[in-house]
Amino acid sequence: RDLYEGLDRVLRTYNSAGYTIKTIKCDREFEPMLNKVKDEFGITLDCPPSGAKVPEAERNNRTIGERIRAWYHNCPYRAVPKIIMKAATARCTAQLNYFPAKGGASSHYSPHQLILQRPVDFDKELCHTTGAYCQAEIFKQQARNDNSPRVIDGIYLRPMPNGQGHYIMNLATGMEMTSHKIWERP
Repeated sequence: RDLYEGLDRVLRTYNSAGYTIKTIKCDREFEPMLNKVKDEFGITLDCPPSGAKVPEAERNNRTIGERIRAWYHNCPYRAVPKIIMKAATARCTAQLNYFPAKGGASSHYSPHQLILQRPVDFDKELCHTTGAYCQAEIFKQQARNDNSPRVIDGIYLRPMPNGQGHYIMNLATGMEMTSHKIWERP
């Protein structure tokens, strides 16, 4: 179900940018899930023979894996919680689209800019590293005059897609939360 919803979101993003997906290359294992989508969107599936893989997808997976391993060995932790690993994976994958691909659709515009129709704001997208210790401002609707904390300790996960804040992991609860203002600490 999650794969179907994710694919649906991706196809809708491409359609809203004015692109029409006509063919999806996939391994045989994804064919049953994609059969639901191909009827809804009018897509044809290009599946290699049984046991074969799609070379472009395999190379992409290796590249993402290399980026995640480089991040993992650069972070200062012995064990990485699942929430941080998911954020690092999403961020490594997204950053591959920040620059034009050699032999890609455009030599001047990145896939991020072509699909989302906005340039990458590097001051917001790359200002903090996933896994960095930070303090985040707690956003409250009304002013308080008590001794409750105004900031919490956390681990930086990633910027919000709209650029209006950040996702962090609250160190007290281990849960993901958002904050519009954070300070990275040593």
